[in-house]
Amino acid sequence: VHLHGEGPGSLAAMNNFTIHVDGMEAIAVKKTELFGWTGSDWGMVPTSTVGIGVSDPGHPLHMMSGAHATKGGVWADASSRDLKHNINPLDIPTALETLAALDPVTFKYHAEPESDYVGFIAEDVPELVAMNGRKSLSPMSLVAVLTSVTQQQQQMLMEQEERIRALEEQLGRIGQGN
Repeated sequence: VHLHGEGPGSLAAMNNFTIHVDGMEAIAVKKTELFGWTGSDWGMVPTSTVGIGVSDPGHPLHMMSGAHATKGGVWADASSRDLKHNINPLDIPTALETLAALDPVTFKYHAEPESDYVGFIAEDVPELVAMNGRKSLSPMSLVAVLTSVTQQQQQMLMEQEERIRALEEQLGRIGQGN
């Protein structure tokens, strides 16, 4: 482990620093100031960005993969086609099976017992949406399953509406004696 920084002595006082592990940059912290609300007035607000595998992080938390947390606290997955291979559509039977197997629950985190949450238990979800040895989930995997099923249902609704219109026309002709 090797530490390199800019600024006076201690790690906390450094303006920018990087931590190298086995000769590779592992973590970079960049301290800057932004003009913003300080709690009682407008002024310069110190802020830091952290890059994991990124030497010049452009977001409060910036991962080597391109995923990052925005200043507004929104997590953005790295999702460019350039980052992926073996891209295939999610087939409808798999999406339907996965959705049917999801069991939404309410719960409290041990570390935050005063707050109620709604979601899923990673060990209990289908393999398609489970991650990291069934200890975590990817919200985008759930969104993909829901999108696939919703698109299929929308197609079915449109087909049913067309059949209903055709049957109504047929009934109208029967009612007129034609």
